[in-house]
Amino acid sequence: MAAVEPTAAATASAAAPEAPEEEPEVLTGPRPVQIVRIDDKTKEFSLDEVGLQSILGAPEVANLPVVVVSVAGPFRKGKSFLLNFFLRYMHEGETFLEDADSALNGFHWRAGSKRDTTGIWMWSEVFVRTLPGGKQVAVLLLDTQGTFDNKTTMRENATIFALNALLCSYQVYNVSQLVSEDVLQHMHLFTEFGQMVQESESNEDEDPINPFQSLMFLIRDWQYKEEHDYGAKGGLEYLETEVLRDDEQEMDEELRQLRRHLLSCYEQIGCYLMPHPGRKVAGSKQFDGKLSDIDPGFRTQLQDLVPRILSDSSLVVKRVLGDEVTCSGLFNYMKQYLQVFQLGQLPTLSTVFDATAAVNHLNVMMTQLSYYKSEMDKLCGPTRPYIQPAILEQSHAACVDEAVARYHKTRKLHSEKLEQEFEAKLRSDMDETYVGLTKANDSKQILRKFMTPITLAALAFACNLVCTFLSLAGLETIAVLLNYVTWLCIFGILGWVYCDYTGEYAEARGHMDEFAMFVFDHAQSLAVDAAAYTAKTKSS
Repeated sequence: MAAVEPTAAATASAAAPEAPEEEPEVLTGPRPVQIVRIDDKTKEFSLDEVGLQSILGAPEVANLPVVVVSVAGPFRKGKSFLLNFFLRYMHEGETFLEDADSALNGFHWRAGSKRDTTGIWMWSEVFVRTLPGGKQVAVLLLDTQGTFDNKTTMRENATIFALNALLCSYQVYNVSQLVSEDVLQHMHLFTEFGQMVQESESNEDEDPINPFQSLMFLIRDWQYKEEHDYGAKGGLEYLETEVLRDDEQEMDEELRQLRRHLLSCYEQIGCYLMPHPGRKVAGSKQFDGKLSDIDPGFRTQLQDLVPRILSDSSLVVKRVLGDEVTCSGLFNYMKQYLQVFQLGQLPTLSTVFDATAAVNHLNVMMTQLSYYKSEMDKLCGPTRPYIQPAILEQSHAACVDEAVARYHKTRKLHSEKLEQEFEAKLRSDMDETYVGLTKANDSKQILRKFMTPITLAALAFACNLVCTFLSLAGLETIAVLLNYVTWLCIFGILGWVYCDYTGEYAEARGHMDEFAMFVFDHAQSLAVDAAAYTAKTKSS
């Protein structure tokens, strides 16, 4: 598990005129961070980019596929209360309900009838989990402002819900007693958006992909246990027979279409029926979340519900057109969406589509740019030797063609304008990278150019040093031979300099370069073997 903390925010209490100024309180540790704010007067939406970047841009999670679990729904129905059980599960696993006397902490919540959560909040701690296949993912928890209060218009309600739906991979829609028709009506914008996405995929040869991943209707205070039992099985029966059923003759065609669109937009739609948590939970402002105050039946369903959403085998990765979204990619999507939602009004479908398509094309382009850099790094990276400029240029052209082809083949939202813009951007970025690679390769050429005289000088020095010790040992014959080798190296250096300066005797110089490379490679191999032998000797 990894925790990523946003930039600490300082808050100071207002002091009376005669009181001394108080030190600002610095908030530290895991906590909820309000990433989307809604101005009460102007109704404008604003994004806390600094706070969001500090969570999603942390190096240890930025490139991990992201799982975004959110709870949305009408206000004062226990969304934040439920999310804190999600938090407990992420920290404690299957034992999250064993401590019956601890207060419930995490996202701010309170009993009562007044609105508590405004905007969208994200827990600052990013939970890193490993899926059954071995892949690591980053899990985020979102808390969303409640809808249908006396301060929020119907348009704002639909806007909040649509924005939340676009961001998350697993959305829990928390309602009381039943799924009413107005709940389904709030899904109109993003179901229409989903249809637009399916009709606008650039690769028409493949089967349509569901734009969204998972939706669960969580029905609290379920009163009809005799008809549909608590839990997922009873919830699915209720969903199929009463909520999403579209074969009733008296049903309006628009409502029928809404249900069909909803089913086509999500990969998975479920429903879970929960009992009432008990009188102590609903009727007391002093209730602090202790499990001992919650009815046993509610606790039993919690024990089953939470792992269905958050166990490693149940986690749902956020995807766009089948491609997984990373934490850094989610940041880009949020910036684009807030630009079109910032006025607190439902944007047009085309505006939301354009924002999604822009980030979709950007992410695909960045993936292919990374592919180009990876392939070129194999050829001429920092650990690779100097290569001829002609070969480097040919490899660059081949990698550019392959990256562009992969960009066009990747499934994307169809937009000819964006296709052209991001292809040009991809080519420009690859050309810019190539300039840096050629400069790095040229710097290797300088070292390679003088490798022959340096190698011959090192050989002459080594021979002279050994010759001195041999003379002292009385081995004059061998010392004389090594002395000849020393002088041959010196004359070789002089000859190499002459050939390099005049350009004459290119073949002779080539032989000297080959000899120097042979000596250098063998000396390097001997040094590696010696180091390995020394390390083995020390360890034994």
